Amino acid sequence: MTSQGEASHELLQQVNRIVHSSAFGGSETLRHLLQFLASQSLDHPGHPIREREIAQAVFGRAEDFDPQNESVVRVQAGRLRSKLAEYYVSEGAADSLIVELPRGAYQLRSLRRASAPDPAVTDAASTGSMSRRRRRAVPLLIAGAVAIVAGVAGYVAGMKADRTQRQGPAVSAFWRTFTEAKEPPLLIFGNPRFVGSDFNGMRYWRDSDDPREALVDTYTSVGDLAGVFEVTRQLGAFRQPPYLKRAQLLSWDDTVDRNLVVVGSPISIRALREHPFLEKFVFKDRSEEPRVGVGAIRNLAPGTGEEEIYYGPEARPYQFDYAVVAHVPGVSLGRRTLVLAGITSHGTQAAAEFACREDFVQQLLQRLRAAGAPFPVYFECLLRVRVSGGVPVHPEILAVRIRQR
Repeated sequence: MTSQGEASHELLQQVNRIVHSSAFGGSETLRHLLQFLASQSLDHPGHPIREREIAQAVFGRAEDFDPQNESVVRVQAGRLRSKLAEYYVSEGAADSLIVELPRGAYQLRSLRRASAPDPAVTDAASTGSMSRRRRRAVPLLIAGAVAIVAGVAGYVAGMKADRTQRQGPAVSAFWRTFTEAKEPPLLIFGNPRFVGSDFNGMRYWRDSDDPREALVDTYTSVGDLAGVFEVTRQLGAFRQPPYLKRAQLLSWDDTVDRNLVVVGSPISIRALREHPFLEKFVFKDRSEEPRVGVGAIRNLAPGTGEEEIYYGPEARPYQFDYAVVAHVPGVSLGRRTLVLAGITSHGTQAAAEFACREDFVQQLLQRLRAAGAPFPVYFECLLRVRVSGGVPVHPEILAVRIRQR
């Protein structure tokens, strides 16, 4: 049995390994934040670390710092969570100790990896790490998405899942179609097309105006990546980790004989435009009227008190988003598809987290039962999501539509 002193020493060694990794190489602020949280967690176990303490010690704020009016700590904590996830699906894929920063708190948590990851996955993660060292990361985007996401399965396979949250009765029922199938589902994640570079800025690729050679299709957003992480961890808890495929490499041959999980807006997954899974809540492209430049979800059969179109956020920092969680027929007879999509990547992340949380799924199943259609049933559910400090929180069910097929 490991003594408390040995455990503390091991945690400090792991934190030291993380802060000297390439994932943290470009962020002195996040390195300082992680080291401070580790020190406080060890020196004051069980004592909640307050935002004001972090603001003063890490970010040099004055004693009158007001966390209600300044979000710097929450924003940087969200970035730290993303960076830790990136580290553990790349250089840290084989590490025996996993360091986490749970949502809603600033006390670090360490978990012992249950088993070693598959060497092939570790090799893929290492390859992704070397690739990232050869390019700079663009803000809010992760380069080399294929290698990063391929490593998620290795992280999930060895992680001790929160059984109560991830395998409760509602979550188990919700995912049963995918976890009890003979073949693991195919997880398709958003992978928009861009033009430009991280040096001079990037924008969405325009089919009619931009030359093919200018296309950049190796990026995925942090929110979509977080969504993939949540779903893969969920399926890993049921010992049914999915096959992963980024949108730009998707072919219909990949989808014919599998259940599908789609993480990301259908607008960013171009192949899905040929097979629109959604029929009740349909995504509007930013290039379309009304309000060109703003994404939205069309409500094709609005009920009492509902809007015909729900517009996404326009100005940063985003304060809200809308998302869809839908269980619909698959490409082939007898197959199913789960769509987890937001107007922005904040909404996508929220939809994925919604589908993996026992309390949220319970609310959804109650709505279905109240409508006389207990699960499993085909449905589309519209969510409104509040965004705080760059992190999606408090998803709220706005409407649920039952589908016959």
